[in-house]
Amino acid sequence: SPGVAAAVQYGPWAIGLVVLIAVFVFTAYAATSGDEPDAIQLDRWVVEGECIALFGPGNFAQAACDGPNDGVVVELRSDEACRRADARVFEPRARAVVICLVDSSEAAG
Repeated sequence: SPGVAAAVQYGPWAIGLVVLIAVFVFTAYAATSGDEPDAIQLDRWVVEGECIALFGPGNFAQAACDGPNDGVVVELRSDEACRRADARVFEPRARAVVICLVDSSEAAG
């Protein structure tokens, strides 16, 4: 029968496609955090209190706070506003967050 032949021929491909879609959906949901909406998972990318040096649009590197740097990270935000009035916003190229910086001499304020 043509229906059985088609099922035998295309069935494994259909099952494989369904499995791939299920894996994609599962990993997408597993990667999101169920914590407070402002929580940002960065996997030690950069953390508050570390100093960074900026170079080029959207690029940065961790830097020593007692050496040349462009500021200390005071916040990591999922929106484009810093809570501290004296902080400036830096938007890294590869992440959907903003980094709020202050001069390393003013970090304690």
